[in-house]
Amino acid sequence: MNVAIEQRVYCETSSLIVGSLKNKPLSISDGEAIVIWLPSSVSNKYGCQLFLHTSEDAQSAYLRHMYNTKWSGWGEITLS
Repeated sequence: MNVAIEQRVYCETSSLIVGSLKNKPLSISDGEAIVIWLPSSVSNKYGCQLFLHTSEDAQSAYLRHMYNTKWSGWGEITLS
């Protein structure tokens, strides 16, 4: 997930693949995921990733940003 190169929506429905993703939020081990990568510069040195996750009856959302090619940690977004 650290090497997304273009503005894009990535979807994965395989619980096995979601569990094996690198650089995902630590609490994610299975389920389905949608990752939205929104670079704010053409060089991809800045931007945000939104990670939307579902597993059985649970849902969660996480956000992180890239600044000068370095990723922040994932911050969980509270859903109601």
